[in-house]
Amino acid sequence: MLPAYILHQTVIIALAHTAKPRALPPLLEGPLLVVLTFAACFGGYELIRRAPVRRPPFDLRREARRLPLPDAPPQAG
Repeated sequence: MLPAYILHQTVIIALAHTAKPRALPPLLEGPLLVVLTFAACFGGYELIRRAPVRRPPFDLRREARRLPLPDAPPQAG
């Protein structure tokens, strides 16, 4: 969840800057910014989480490699 926290301020500023020339009514602009920020932050989190190169700058641990054991019996299913 740390990547979403790191991204949220930049996302809010970018979205608000983009919305300003549109002169949306405040009752529409506020909730729209909340929903779009939520979607962008968690979309960014998923992109960061799935790419090993992007994990360390956002303080995510590297995924452990799961290697099959050579002497392990085959799993059913």
